[in-house]
Amino acid sequence: MGRGGNFLLKDIPYALRVRIVMGKEARIERIMKGQDIPRDTARWLVEKTDYEMARSVQFIYGKKWDDSAEYDLVLDLDSQKPEEIIKIIIAAFNEKQNKYSEEAKKTLRLRAAAARVKAGILTNASFLIPVFDVEPAGDGLVIRGVIHNPKEQKRLEEEAKKLAGDMPIKFELHYRGLIRS
Repeated sequence: MGRGGNFLLKDIPYALRVRIVMGKEARIERIMKGQDIPRDTARWLVEKTDYEMARSVQFIYGKKWDDSAEYDLVLDLDSQKPEEIIKIIIAAFNEKQNKYSEEAKKTLRLRAAAARVKAGILTNASFLIPVFDVEPAGDGLVIRGVIHNPKEQKRLEEEAKKLAGDMPIKFELHYRGLIRS
């Protein structure tokens, strides 16, 4: 789906990060046929989707969504048949399953929680936090940021705890030159 999962799953040894690409013109043709729409509308949809995906992944992960180095496999529908691609993915997935471990599961749970909390805060219109990040640390999360006042700090901490569930959180929030932990 291209939502940045490849960044969330980076360094998870049993996760297979796959990117399937297709040239712009081929995607336009596919949309025209599949949705029975004119070429200019299909082109607009492809360009809009690419632009929005690039922006959202850059915003959330600070990375380029189409960087091939961030994937285990990059497969091209312009030069490979879907059946071939499926076989390649299944073989690579089966290899990755040998690396499944409890430690890797724990890492993934922490990263998923960090992403959930970060996205929940950043997409909440009631918060205007100029600097904000959430990272896994030990058995919990660390939330760092610059906030405006104690009232905002309290609201942010309550919202973060709600989003994180029972996961421990350490807050390293700064405002007016002070550190609040």
